[in-house]
Amino acid sequence: MSDGWVDRGRLVCPWHGSRFDVCSGAVLRDPSAAALPRYQTRINDGMIELRGDGHSLAAGTGVGK
Repeated sequence: MSDGWVDRGRLVCPWHGSRFDVCSGAVLRDPSAAALPRYQTRINDGMIELRGDGHSLAAGTGVGK
């Protein structure tokens, strides 16, 4: 979803066109059958901080622009 975008409160998947509610992660439009995970976030000194669920991120995915 790093290449996705937000349109009227919906996160849009650039590959399959699925739509997800930005607050709940719920699927609003197919083809996705599973909701997106949600994480606690905050902005600290201009950086977005995310509280993860204990799973490791793949190399190179820890910082985005």
